[in-house]
Amino acid sequence: MAWSVKEEPFYEAVCNFALQQLLKGIRPKLKQPIVPWLAKHVDMTFDRTASANGYYKPYPYQIEELEATEDPSVHRITLCQSQRTGKSTIWRMALMKRFSDGNCSALIAYPSLDLAIKQNTDCVKPLLTMVPEVKADLAVRGNVKVDSYHSPSTSSVAYFMGLGSPVLSVTSGFLVADEVDFVELQNSDEEGKNTSQLKNIWLRGQTFPDRMMITVSSPTQYTAPIWTEFKKGSMGYWHLRCLGCGEYVIGNKLAFWNEQHQRFDGLQWEKDDNGNVIEESIIYRCPHCGHVHHECDAIAMNEQGKFVHQKPDHWHRSFQVGALANPRLWKWIEIAQAQEEAHDTTDNNKYFHNSVLGMPFKYVKEGDASVSVEEANKKRMIDYPSDLSSKLCIVTAGVDQQKSEISDTKYFCSAVHGWDEQGNCYLLSAGTDNSLADVEKRINAMYYGHKVAVCLIDQGGFSTVDDLDPFVESHANCLYYKGTSAKSIENKDFVLSKNQHKLFLCNALGYQVKLLDLLYSPSRPTGYKWYLPMNVDGEYLKQMNNVQPNTRMGKDENGWEYANWASFGGSRRDFFDASKMALCAMEIACTMLNPTAFAHSRKPAFWVREQIMKLSHAKKLQRQSQGENPKP
Repeated sequence: MAWSVKEEPFYEAVCNFALQQLLKGIRPKLKQPIVPWLAKHVDMTFDRTASANGYYKPYPYQIEELEATEDPSVHRITLCQSQRTGKSTIWRMALMKRFSDGNCSALIAYPSLDLAIKQNTDCVKPLLTMVPEVKADLAVRGNVKVDSYHSPSTSSVAYFMGLGSPVLSVTSGFLVADEVDFVELQNSDEEGKNTSQLKNIWLRGQTFPDRMMITVSSPTQYTAPIWTEFKKGSMGYWHLRCLGCGEYVIGNKLAFWNEQHQRFDGLQWEKDDNGNVIEESIIYRCPHCGHVHHECDAIAMNEQGKFVHQKPDHWHRSFQVGALANPRLWKWIEIAQAQEEAHDTTDNNKYFHNSVLGMPFKYVKEGDASVSVEEANKKRMIDYPSDLSSKLCIVTAGVDQQKSEISDTKYFCSAVHGWDEQGNCYLLSAGTDNSLADVEKRINAMYYGHKVAVCLIDQGGFSTVDDLDPFVESHANCLYYKGTSAKSIENKDFVLSKNQHKLFLCNALGYQVKLLDLLYSPSRPTGYKWYLPMNVDGEYLKQMNNVQPNTRMGKDENGWEYANWASFGGSRRDFFDASKMALCAMEIACTMLNPTAFAHSRKPAFWVREQIMKLSHAKKLQRQSQGENPKP
C-alpha cells in the first residue's frame, strides 16, 4: 500500500509552522519607539550598579539621546559625559532594541578586549537575554563566542574588539566606540591615533545607508578624541531649568559671575573654620533671576531641563553632560567637595573637570596663555592692604648663594614672603645682599609686625665651613636647603638629612612646579594668589620673568610642562630659586613648627584644609586597594 503524507498526524502542524514562517518573512515586524519599549522590557534588577531596581526609566537627559539612536536623520552620536551618568547605557539599550527588531549587524569597540569580555558578561549579555528569542539563541553552544554574540532567530550578530587592535574586517550597520579617550596606545592623548581608529570603524558601515555610530567617553583633554568628535557634531549642552523664572542654565559650570549684582551665582556654599564645606549651606542661585534652589529642587530642575544645541539640525548629534544633570547619583556635597579638592593638585583639578563637570582639562601650555609671563607678573603688582599685618599668619625667606666670577666673592639673592590664612602670598622684601651681615639684617627685620619664622639658605655647592655653617648654626630660624631629585628622597617634598644638622634635602623640581602653579595656573576661587608690591625690586622681577616655557624642546617633549620651564641665553633665575626656597620654608614650617609659632597660635587654615584632603584621599586609596567601594 502506498504511503501518504496526509495520513501523518503532524502534517497539519508542519503546514501551520511553514505558513507562519512564510508570513513572518513577508510581514515586517512592527517597531515600537525605543523609550516606551525599554520601559516595558528592561528590568534593571540584574544590574547591581543601577541607581534603582525595577523597569528601566531613563534620566531626563537620556531621553533625547535614546531617541536619537532611532532618528533616521541621525547617523552619528557622540556622548561626552562625566562619570556615573550612564553614557554606555545608551548604546547598550540601543543594541538590545536592534536585536529585538531583528537584522542587526553590530561592531562594538572597547578600550581592550579584556574589558569587552567583562562588560559583556556583566552588562550586555543580561540585557540581550531579556529578549526571549535572543535568550534562546545565546543558550545554544556556538552562538556565544569570545568576540561575538549570534542570534539566528533575529538575524542579528554583534562583534566585539579592543581599540588597541586592528579594526575587524566585518561590515556592520551599528557601530560603537566605548571610552575612546582611555585607549592604551602610544601617544593616545594625541588626536590623530585614536581618531584614525574611529575613522576605520566608521568605514565598516559604509555599505549600510542607515548606519549608526555611537562614540562614548568621559573627556580627558581638548585634543583627545571625544571632544574632537563632540565639536564635529551638533554640540548639545545639557541645561537645567530655573524653577523661578523658567530660564535655562548650562549644567557644566558651577559658578557664574553676575556683573549687575557683583556676585557669584550658580552652585555655592559656605565653609567652616577648618575649610570644610557645610552641606546645609549649599544652594544653587539662578544667574538670570537670583532664585535660590536647594538640593531637593535638583530633580525638578533636571526633569524640566533640555539640551541646547549649537548646531541643532546637524546629522551628527553630540551631547555633553556633567554631574549636575544627575542628582540621583551625584549629591551636591560631592560636587562641592570635588571643587574644593581641585584647588590642591593638578590631578584633583583634572578629576574635577573630566569626571564631575564632564569637560576636558586644559593644561597650561606654551601659547595657551592669553598674556605673556612679563604681563602676568605685572598684573600681580598691587598696593598692599592696610590691614596686611592682621592678615599674615607666617613669614618665611629663601636665600640663594652665588659667587661672582669677577671678584670671586660670594653674594646672596634673598626673598622674604608673607602668607595669609587662605594661602595668598605677599612678597615683603627682595634684593641682593653682598655679605652675611646684610642677610642677617634682612632676616631679622620686622615685616608688618612679623619676624621671619624659617629661612632656607642654599648650600650652593660652595665651601661653607668658614662662613655659612657658623651663621646657620647661630640663627635659630635658619636652615640649609639642598635641591635633589624626588627619587632620592622617596618622592617626598623634603626630608631632614641624616648626616648633617639643620640640612633639608628638598625636591627641587617639585617646588619649581609648585611655584609656577601658583604663578601661572588659573586662579582659584579662594586663596592661593601671588602678590608683588608696586615698588618691587627690578632685578627680582626680571629674573622671575626669565623662567618661561621651554621652546627648545621638541614638538613631542612637553616643553610647556612646568617641570620643563627654564631660563635661556645665560639669563639668571637666582631670585626665582630664592622664592622657591621661601615656598619650601613655608611648608617645612607648617609641618614641623608648633602652632604657637604662627599668628593666632594655630596653623594656617589653607594648610589644615590641605592635610584633611590628603588624609581623605589616602583613606580612599586604601579602601580601593582593599577592594572596598569608597564612600564619597
